[in-house]
Amino acid sequence: MYEWIFNLENWLTLSILTILEIVLGIDNILFLLLIVGKLPIHQQYIARFLGLSGAMIIRLIILASLTWLTHLKEPFITFMHHVF
Repeated sequence: MYEWIFNLENWLTLSILTILEIVLGIDNILFLLLIVGKLPIHQQYIARFLGLSGAMIIRLIILASLTWLTHLKEPFITFMHHVF
């Protein structure tokens, strides 16, 4: 039941995904700082909040979609005789 804990490949995958999420998070913050800096002062806070919230929500939706895809037991779609 807990064999996955002792699998080195699982830990390597988790650490790579964690590093990628950190890098993408920093990238989002830097991009938002550059874009939000062009707005008037009174709009910067809400723009920052909406931008970071949107990025987090989109990541959660993508993660939920990937989780759903990995649990599929039957083909999802057939396109030109290729099963996906």
